Amino acid sequence: MSKTKEKLSASEELERLNAFHAEQVRALSPLVEEERQAELERKRVEEEKKLEGRKVECQELAKHLIDVSEKLDKAVDATRRALLERREIYREIAEKSRPFREFPHLGTVDTRSAYYETNLRSGLNANGMLKACRIDHHSDGTPFLSQDVRTLHRWLSPEDIKRAKA
Repeated sequence: MSKTKEKLSASEELERLNAFHAEQVRALSPLVEEERQAELERKRVEEEKKLEGRKVECQELAKHLIDVSEKLDKAVDATRRALLERREIYREIAEKSRPFREFPHLGTVDTRSAYYETNLRSGLNANGMLKACRIDHHSDGTPFLSQDVRTLHRWLSPEDIKRAKA
């Protein structure tokens, strides 16, 4: 009788099972590796799609920020011009009202406190507003739009940068 028909010993049965197992592992290893590579590729593609979506969002936000900065620079410039004009009018009033100081009974106008006082609580103080808003001088001499274009250049297309600098 052959060994397959007769009762195998436990060690022979274990040896036969180990051989079968090793053969199956060798046969399935390439398939498992292919599945693993396919899963890694799927995850990589999925991650790239997420990153591409975030990149588009960042580009849209950067364009929006550039538009807002452009509006802000125009508003700051208009505010600055209005505050400087206000300062010049106060200086002119101070110049023209100088003779009234000699005749206090006619009434005097104290133009210095309205412009030069540094108390910002009233919100009417032009000198304090210029300093607080850094309208007189930007920290590095550039408007908000230029600073934002320099900061966000990675997210802006060349056309957007050209448009912002125009």
